[in-house]
Amino acid sequence: MTAFPHGQRLWRVAWFGPIRFADRALKMKQPSVLVHLAEVTDPAVRINPDAPIPPSAAAARQIKRWVSVGTTVLLRIGDLWEGQWFFHRPALEEECFEGIEVDEPAAVIVKAGSSLAEGGFLIPFAEHPWHSENTHSYCLRITLRDGRYLVIPAMELIRFYYGSSADLLASLFTPPLRKNALYERASVSQVTRVMTLDLAADMPRASAEDIARLAGDPQAWSAAQQVGASCLKASGQRKDIYPIARFPFTGQTDLKVHGQWLSRGHEGKATFVVHRIASCSHAFPFQKLTFKLKGQKTRRRRAPDQPLSAVSSEPRHKAARSATPQQPRLEERDASTGLKPHTYGFRGDRVFPDLARKLIRGVKAVESGEPVQAGSVAAPVEDLAIGATGTSARRREALLAQIAQDQRSAVPEFLKQVIDALSQLNGFEIHLLTIGPEDGCTVPMTLLLDEDGVIEDALLIEEAGHSRPRRMAAFLVSRGEDRLTLIFPESDPVHPLAYTCERGDEDEVHLTMYWGAKDFLRDVQEQRGSDITMLRGKGSATDELLLWIRARLISCVIFPSSLTDRKDD
Repeated sequence: MTAFPHGQRLWRVAWFGPIRFADRALKMKQPSVLVHLAEVTDPAVRINPDAPIPPSAAAARQIKRWVSVGTTVLLRIGDLWEGQWFFHRPALEEECFEGIEVDEPAAVIVKAGSSLAEGGFLIPFAEHPWHSENTHSYCLRITLRDGRYLVIPAMELIRFYYGSSADLLASLFTPPLRKNALYERASVSQVTRVMTLDLAADMPRASAEDIARLAGDPQAWSAAQQVGASCLKASGQRKDIYPIARFPFTGQTDLKVHGQWLSRGHEGKATFVVHRIASCSHAFPFQKLTFKLKGQKTRRRRAPDQPLSAVSSEPRHKAARSATPQQPRLEERDASTGLKPHTYGFRGDRVFPDLARKLIRGVKAVESGEPVQAGSVAAPVEDLAIGATGTSARRREALLAQIAQDQRSAVPEFLKQVIDALSQLNGFEIHLLTIGPEDGCTVPMTLLLDEDGVIEDALLIEEAGHSRPRRMAAFLVSRGEDRLTLIFPESDPVHPLAYTCERGDEDEVHLTMYWGAKDFLRDVQEQRGSDITMLRGKGSATDELLLWIRARLISCVIFPSSLTDRKDD
C-alpha cells in the first residue's frame, strides 16, 4: 500500500474521511477516500497487538492519505499497519445483536459528531477520539429494544455489503450507478425463487451474490444508488463529500460485529460503535443462483503459493516479514496499457449464513475472456496499479476480489490428477467452464429424479452424516478447430466424460453438464466405468488420463454420442 508512509512506524486506521472524485488529469479511474492514520507509539502493542489502545493514544501524530475507494476492501477501522505493510487486525470487542430492526424509526442516518437530546454526544471524544476530524461523516444509528444504540459508520456498511471486489465497490462511487455496469441480464422466478444472472464484462465471480441481491431486490438497488447519489449531491453543494449508506434490505437481521462499547457518560454499556461487521443473517432474494461470468479482461487468480503480501489480510509479523523489491505493491497510479490485468484474491471476513444453505453455481461462456495457454506464466511485475490503464510504466492493473473465508484454496482431491494432466497439454488452449463458491472450480451436479420423483442416490455423497450433491468440473480443451468439453464428476477413480463443443455458448454448456450427470448416472447404474479404466496398470493415473484426453482431442469423437441427437430417455 504505497499511499501509506514508509518506515518501521506502526499506524492505526483511525477513521475514513471524505471522498474525492477522480481527477481526470491524473487518469485515475476511481474516486478516492481520505484515510486517517494515527501513529501507535506504545512498544507493548508489537508484543500484544490485540491489547486495547487507550483513547489518549489518539493525541499522538496523525496523518492522512488518499487511497482509491476500491482499496478499502482491504482496510478496517482499527487495523494496524507497519509502514506500507499490513501488520495486524486487533480482536476488539465482539457482540451479536439478534433481531435488530434496520428500518426507520429504529434506524436513522446521523453524523458521527451528532449530539443527543438527553445531552452529550453520540460518540464522546473522551472514550472514542478516532473520529474527531470527521464529525460530519455519516453513520447509521440503530436503537435497540433496551434503548441502547448500535452505531455503524457508512463506510463500513458499504464495505461489508459491497466489498466483495474493488470493481463493485468503485462502481457505487461512480454515479450514476447503472445496472448494465453490473449485469447484462437477470431473471428470477417468483414461485421457485430460482435466479439466473449474466454478470457484466468487468465484474468478477466474487461479486455474483452481491450483484444478484441488487438485481433481485429493489430495496437493495435503491440503497446502492444512494451511495453515489449522496456523494454527488455533496459535491454539487461544495461540501466535504461523505457517503450516506443504509442496509440493502428491510426488516430484521442478526448482526455479528466487532468494535467498542461506550458509556455515553452513564454507567455501563450504552453505545456500541462498530469498527467492522463480521456476519449478517438476512436472506438473499433467491433460493438458487446460476450466474454466467463474462470477463473481457484476462483475470487470473494468483496461485496459493504466490501471496500478495502488500494486500494480504495475513499479518506481516506472521506471514511476510521479509519483503523483497520483487514483491508487488499497490500503487495509486495508472496501469500499463501493455500488461494484462490480474485478479488478486484477498481473504475476506464477510459472512452471510443464508448463502451456505443455497445452491449457487456459475458457468463461463466459451466466448468470454481470452484463452489461456496451458502452463503459460506471466512475467513478474513489481508494481500493481489501482488506476485505469493509460501509461507505459510497468505497472499491472490489479483487480481485487474476495476469497470466501471458508473457501478451500487447494484443488479438490478428485481433480488433482486432472489438473496435472491438463497442465501437460502443451499447445492446447484450456478454459475452466465451471465456477463455484466452494472451491472456485467445481459446481454441484444437476440433480436428476427417478420415476418416483426421488433424487438419484448416485448423484449424492454422504458426508458427516448428511447428503450433499456430488460436484463436477468442466473444461473446454481445444487446438485449432478441434474442441472438446471434458466433464469430471467427483469420483474415485476418475470418471471423465467428453463431448464435442460446437457453439460454446451458455445453453450448450448447461446442456453438456446436464448430459454429464445423465451419463455418469447411467455408468454407475450399469456398473461400467468410462473407457479410461481400460488403461489401468499402464502408468500413473495422470499419465492414463493424459493419454485418454489426447486420444479424444486427436480424433475429436463424441463420447458417448451427439448432444444434438440425444433425447431425454
